[in-house]
Amino acid sequence: MQFLYYIPLKKLFLSIFVFYSCSFSQENDVPQNVPTIRKQNNEQATIKLNNPALFMGSTFGEFMQILHKTGEYNIMLTYTAGQTVKKFGKTELLHFYQKINFSYPLTLKAYKANQLHYQTTINATQKTIQIPVIIENDTCKLILNQLNISQPFVGM
Repeated sequence: MQFLYYIPLKKLFLSIFVFYSCSFSQENDVPQNVPTIRKQNNEQATIKLNNPALFMGSTFGEFMQILHKTGEYNIMLTYTAGQTVKKFGKTELLHFYQKINFSYPLTLKAYKANQLHYQTTINATQKTIQIPVIIENDTCKLILNQLNISQPFVGM
């Protein structure tokens, strides 16, 4: 009989504990004097496009590859060097961008003498490709010397 007396007492203590713990609000735990970071009105964020190794949060080759994968061929054309556009023309370059295979993984290994050197795997073969670039009007742009659809970039 004494056992039955302890069960309601345990339930009573448990319910008091639950109600007591729910009565506290979380607002008291947050400090009131937390410094906030504010951007001044006259400050403008500038994006620099003249570094091929750090271009729009990735490298220039990866940026061009993303444009190719999403079908943004006209934007690819704006990041093509003026001498290449003069040499081949816009329609031929757009056709070239639509037909090339540019969906392999790129890992930047070096940047020197206006060339990006990427390590990649094409058809189960390890290769190093070179993507020639130039800085025009403070923007990195792609240089193409030939339009070879099967091998768009010079390989080593």
